[in-house]
Amino acid sequence: MSSDLKLLNLIFPPKCVFCGGLLKIGDSDETCLSCRQSLPYCMKSGKGEIDGETSDFHFTRAVAAFVYKGYVTDSIYRFKTRGCRQYAKTYTKYLKHTIEHYYGDVEFDYIVSAPMTKKKLAARGYDQTRLISEHLSREVKIPYLSGAMIKVKETQKQQGLSQQERKYNLAGVFEVAKSQEIDGKTLLLIDDVFTTGATAEECSYALLAAGAEKVYVATVATTLLAKN
Repeated sequence: MSSDLKLLNLIFPPKCVFCGGLLKIGDSDETCLSCRQSLPYCMKSGKGEIDGETSDFHFTRAVAAFVYKGYVTDSIYRFKTRGCRQYAKTYTKYLKHTIEHYYGDVEFDYIVSAPMTKKKLAARGYDQTRLISEHLSREVKIPYLSGAMIKVKETQKQQGLSQQERKYNLAGVFEVAKSQEIDGKTLLLIDDVFTTGATAEECSYALLAAGAEKVYVATVATTLLAKN
């Protein structure tokens, strides 16, 4: 560790991405030992995947690294609203293991990400899903197709809406900007949280309509197991 980094760590001690506690020597992936042992991993539940073909979705399958509850919920909130863009690198480490576990037999041509509007991007200052996708691309050696999709209009916040309201809210808001590149390709669609599946479904529908062969989904967290 360089002297500059040591000094920086003294002034701003590194904290766990999830619980916010101070990290100790030996803590890996910016996660404390307690969180590494107790985080709500989907793989532990044995229910970390959704078969799109039997659930009336257009995507083939969807998986997530964590259940969206507790410290995971708090962490993603900070990631999206408090400027903690560095969290993307840590999420990617866990997402990589999830993808290798569930999608080890799938050959992906590209990673694509659920887009946000220019207005939202300007307000937040960064696209959190793109950050995750870029880190993941380097980790799993699958090229990230930047700007594959665009969100053409602002929508009402999804939080608090029913499944049908979420679907209606997102209907027709995603367009494919690189149809030639995705034609006949197998894609890995990345988003931060899978709730009712409305975003993943609308993105997948647009990608398949533009010529993609198959769309698989991977998210940092899902709410579907939150009550388990």
